Amino acid sequence: MSPELLDPDQFGFGDGRPTKESDCYALGMVIYEVLSGQAPFTSFKNYIVIRKVIEGERPGRPEGVEFTENLWATLNLCWANQPEGRPSIETVLECVMCHVRSPRPGVPA
Repeated sequence: MSPELLDPDQFGFGDGRPTKESDCYALGMVIYEVLSGQAPFTSFKNYIVIRKVIEGERPGRPEGVEFTENLWATLNLCWANQPEGRPSIETVLECVMCHVRSPRPGVPA
C-alpha cells in the first residue's frame, strides 16, 4: 500500500481512500514482484514494512534481475512519496511494454 493509505493524516489525506496515484504505487510494487520473483521487503514483518514505506524507504534493485534503466526509473517514480509525483498508469504500462519488447541477453526473441 502507498504511504498515504497507510497513514492518511501524515500525508494530508483525511479519508484514506484509494486514488489513481495510490493504485500507481501498488502497480509499481506488483511489477517489481512479478519481474523479480520476490515480494518487496519480504524479509521484514508487516509492521516494519509499514514503517519503512511511511518513512520513504523503497525496495532496492534486486541482484540478477534484468530491469531496464527506464523501467527501474519508472518504478521509482511509481513509489514517489508524494502522490502527485507519480506517473499515470498509461505511462507505466507503456514503459512495461517497452521492457518486455526490448532484447535481453540469454532471452530468446
